[in-house]
Amino acid sequence: MSGKRGNGEGSIYPYESGFAAYVWVTTPEGNRKRKYVYGKTREETYDKWIKLHAEAKQGPVVTSSPTRAHYLARWVKEVVDPT
Repeated sequence: MSGKRGNGEGSIYPYESGFAAYVWVTTPEGNRKRKYVYGKTREETYDKWIKLHAEAKQGPVVTSSPTRAHYLARWVKEVVDPT
């Protein structure tokens, strides 16, 4: 590999002990945010980057996970209370 990035691959770069990449995505709220993917090798990161691009083209992408408090509150409401 020559060390140069391919056309349109400017968002894939060396990071800590591997590689990182980002894609600008639209969130369900309508905001634009960067979503990152990481991998040990450049090829692994590139595959994840391509998947994220495809996901972003299909529609809004969730960029954060619920907090433990939100998860537990929903779990109690939907799982524990009905039983």
